[in-house]
Amino acid sequence: MSTRRNIFVLGFMVLSCLLNKGFSQEPSIDSLLLRLKNHPTEDSIRSELVTDLAYFFRETNNLLTIKYLDEAIRLGKKYNTPGFVGGRHLDLGETYTNMGNTEKAMQSLLEAERIFKQTGNDIQVVKSYANIAILYLKLNNVPKAKEFLQKAFPYLNEQKPSFQMCVIYSSLGDAYLKEERYDSTIYYLNKIIQLAPKIRDSEYFKEAAEMNLGLVYKKQKKYQQAIEKFNHTLNDPKVMADPINEGTIRNNLACTYAEMGKLNLAKFEFDSSISIAKANGYEFLILENYKNMASMYQNAGIAHQEIIYLRKHHALNDSINSRDNQNRLNQLERDYFEEANLKLLNNQKQKSQQITLIACFTSILAFGILFFYFRSRRRSHLLFTQKREIENQNAALKQLNQTKDKLFSDHRT
Repeated sequence: MSTRRNIFVLGFMVLSCLLNKGFSQEPSIDSLLLRLKNHPTEDSIRSELVTDLAYFFRETNNLLTIKYLDEAIRLGKKYNTPGFVGGRHLDLGETYTNMGNTEKAMQSLLEAERIFKQTGNDIQVVKSYANIAILYLKLNNVPKAKEFLQKAFPYLNEQKPSFQMCVIYSSLGDAYLKEERYDSTIYYLNKIIQLAPKIRDSEYFKEAAEMNLGLVYKKQKKYQQAIEKFNHTLNDPKVMADPINEGTIRNNLACTYAEMGKLNLAKFEFDSSISIAKANGYEFLILENYKNMASMYQNAGIAHQEIIYLRKHHALNDSINSRDNQNRLNQLERDYFEEANLKLLNNQKQKSQQITLIACFTSILAFGILFFYFRSRRRSHLLFTQKREIENQNAALKQLNQTKDKLFSDHRT
C-alpha cells in the first residue's frame, strides 16, 4: 500500500469526521420531508430541518446538500443566529471541497472564519483555519496550508491541550509529509501521541498518529522501527476494537516485510489482512492487498504468483465497478423521486399559499361589498328621512299658507 496515500487517507478521515457534524442516528428522508411539510411557516424549526436534510444528502448528493445548506443560511440570517450561519458555511466549504470547486469552497470557509472572529468563537476560528489548510493541502499548495495553520496558534493555549490543537498538529504533520520533511512530520505525530490522552474524545487522533508513525518510518526505510510501531499499535486494545485498523496495520506490516525481502512473513500478514477484510466486507482493503501482493511477486521475479494476484485484483475490481454503476443508477432513480417529492411538497405549499391568498382576497372583497352595501343603505335611509321631513315641511307650509289666505279673505269681507 502506498505510504503517502495511506497516511493521507487516515489523516483526512480523522479531520473530516472530527471537524464536522457526524451522521449517526440520522432520521429517514421521509420523516424529515414530512416534518418539513408539517411546518410550512415556522422558519425557526425549518432551519434545523433543512440542516438535517443537508447532512442526510451530504455523502450522496452534493447539489441537494448545497441547496439545503443555502436555505439554512438564509433562515439563520433571518433570525440573526451568526453561530448557526457560520457552522453552515463550514459545511458548505467542506462540500465544495469534496466537489473540487475550490473557489466556492474558499469563499464559504473564509466567510465562516469572518463570522467566528466577529463573534469571538475561537474554537470555530481554529476549525475554519484547519478546513482551509485541508483545502490547500488537496491543491498541493503546502505554503498556504502552513500559513493558515500558523494563524491558528494564537487561538490555542499550550498550557491547556485541546481537541483543536490535535487537529492543527495533524494537519501540520500532513503538510510536512507532502514536503518530505519526515523529521517534522514525526515531531507533530509524537506531539499528538503525547497530547491526545489528556484530551477527552481524542483517542482516535492517538491511534491514527501511531499508525502514521509506522508508515513514515517505512518511508524512511527504517524498517525495524516501522515494524515495532505497527506491532505496538496491534497490541493497543482501543486500536484493535475496530477491525479495519487491524486489517490496515497488517497490510502495512506485509508491505514492510515485502520491501525487506521477507516474502513468507509478508505473505502471512497479507493473508491475515485479507481474512479480516473478507470477514467484515472491506472490499477496498482486499483490493489493496491483492495489488500489493502482485507488486511483491513482480519485484521478486515470481511471475506466476504475480499473475494470480493481478487476476484476483482485476476480477474483484470489475465486480465492484459493476455494482457501483448499478448503485449509481439506483441513486439517480432515488434522487429523481426525492426531487419529485420535494417539488410536490413545494407545489402543495404554493397551492396552500394561493388558497390562503384567495381566501384573504375573498374576505376583503366580501367585507368591501358589505361595507358599501350598508353604506348605501344608510345613505338611502338618510335620503328617505330627509325627503319625509321636506314633505312634512311642505305640507305644514301649505297648510300655513291656506290658513293665511283664509284670514286675509275674512278680513276683506
